[in-house]
Amino acid sequence: MMYNSLSKKYLVLIPILLLLIFLLPDKAQVQENKINEEYVIGSWWTKIYYPKGHPKIRFIRKGTKIYFENAIKAKEAGFKPCEACYDNANSGEVVANTTIEYNVNTEGLNNVNKIDLSRCISVYCWQVIDPQTLRVQYGDEAGRIRIIGVSHLNNSAYPDMKFTKDANLYLEEKLQGKWIYLAFDKYWYDERSRIPAYILTGDGELINLTLIKKGIMKVDNTMEFQFSSQFRYYERKAKLNHFGLWRNEQ
Repeated sequence: MMYNSLSKKYLVLIPILLLLIFLLPDKAQVQENKINEEYVIGSWWTKIYYPKGHPKIRFIRKGTKIYFENAIKAKEAGFKPCEACYDNANSGEVVANTTIEYNVNTEGLNNVNKIDLSRCISVYCWQVIDPQTLRVQYGDEAGRIRIIGVSHLNNSAYPDMKFTKDANLYLEEKLQGKWIYLAFDKYWYDERSRIPAYILTGDGELINLTLIKKGIMKVDNTMEFQFSSQFRYYERKAKLNHFGLWRNEQ
């Protein structure tokens, strides 16, 4: 009886294993395709492929991303091109007017005021998960954004409840249910599979820095980012002026 019970359990796992084998691309092929200048990247979830450098690639769920040698190979595998990226969606060969990811690190920007709002991507923010995390929708793809450069954790790596509520309320009022703009830094994902990004409103306000200036949140010291020195400067000013969470600082 025990043998039959175990057999049934393993039989249930067989289709799941077969599905995983089918979905995951061959590692050697992935490496080979990455080197090729014409490679494109597809999402198993949406069956859409994008040219390299497209910001939607960041939003493709982990484990569902696959590299193709070129657009033709992607089409042969049953993937459709991102229609906004190609002159001729049927041929899948000619890229035109492609949105290229705006990365402040590779741009070498040294001041937050130099962020070009017109080059940021526009996404819809439909939930503030916590003071450091947003849930957004970008076309066919959805993802979680980490507000880079800020932290709501105390020295014990636990949420500091004395200002977490204030941060949540502020972000919900400013961002939730609205269109926002994203620029990126050198990090693709963090340890929680969130996409680190700078968040801007339609009038160009950098929310990440506003949170620091108002003393609503602290500077995140767990990772270096392009404007870290500028963020720390404004954190010192917030402390000196006893803003927000620094109101009781001596």
